Amino acid sequence: MNAVRVIGGEVRVVDARSPQAGAGEAIIRRVRAGIGDAEIAVGCGGGGGGRASEYTLGREFVGMVEEVNPRAGREDQRRWTGKRVAGSGIVVCGVCERCRSGLALHCAQRSVLGAGRDGCFAERFSLPVVNLVEVPKGIEDDAAALIAMVAAAVHATRVVKVDGKQVVTVLGDSPSGLVIGQIAAARNQSVRLLGMRAERFTLCEKWGIKHRHADEAGRRQDQDIVIDAVGEAWSLRLAGQLVRPRGAVVVCAEPAGDGAREGAAELVRVARGQELTLHGAAGENFPEAIGLVESGAVDVRSLIGSRMKLGEAASGIRAAGADGVLKVILAA
Repeated sequence: MNAVRVIGGEVRVVDARSPQAGAGEAIIRRVRAGIGDAEIAVGCGGGGGGRASEYTLGREFVGMVEEVNPRAGREDQRRWTGKRVAGSGIVVCGVCERCRSGLALHCAQRSVLGAGRDGCFAERFSLPVVNLVEVPKGIEDDAAALIAMVAAAVHATRVVKVDGKQVVTVLGDSPSGLVIGQIAAARNQSVRLLGMRAERFTLCEKWGIKHRHADEAGRRQDQDIVIDAVGEAWSLRLAGQLVRPRGAVVVCAEPAGDGAREGAAELVRVARGQELTLHGAAGENFPEAIGLVESGAVDVRSLIGSRMKLGEAASGIRAAGADGVLKVILAA
């Protein structure tokens, strides 16, 4: 079975063992997969961030369930066999205090698909059936592969109230930032998106999202909410310069590198002085995401820059990290 694995810090396409389904897990045949920020970070020299030394990449997918190994007394889980699915890459234990108290996202035993736990950049992979969502027939495979990205974007816009009279700025013109911009702008006409790559503003114009280059933005501290979809030093600093006293900053991209840590420290300093509220956003909302993609309220097709085969994944990761390229889809 072909799989795209990180081995000794390098991304390689290798012949890997077929996955085995644990209790309550499904074996999924990948149909499409999306190359996201996590894969770009590893493939372009970002390293594993303390993850396992060898694992299969990939978190965004659509696939067909080929086999289910149900938990004892849960034969109903076999109903997933034959279904076309997407799903959450956050795998939790389900029995600890956090899981039982509604904080499963913060399960101390959690693992993440494609970040230590073998991911979906393989012919087949395993995932608990509780993580799966069935994909409606009205959503084509390419778009379905990006549902997880939309689910994370939906969550980022639900952490705070972006509706009504709030003045909102979204930082970042990555695919995630552009999706967050679409979702937020549909609920609030004041939303604007600040990016660094002017060529991507044509998409904002297509979707009717206010936009400008981040270097041209004023620093008047007049924004009620700033959503940072970048997680780099410049965006974290800029968030603190844009938001009003007692406003809110949502950080939905994991800060990485020494520069980002310095930017985060600066944001915390500003938050103390300006009495800001800082929110993290690491969850997902799949039901709402599926509805937005199926209805066309969120356009993900315009984000797809190219399609490659699994064997081309290493070059696909490099392409996805290049200027001018948005999402890269790995086909079957």
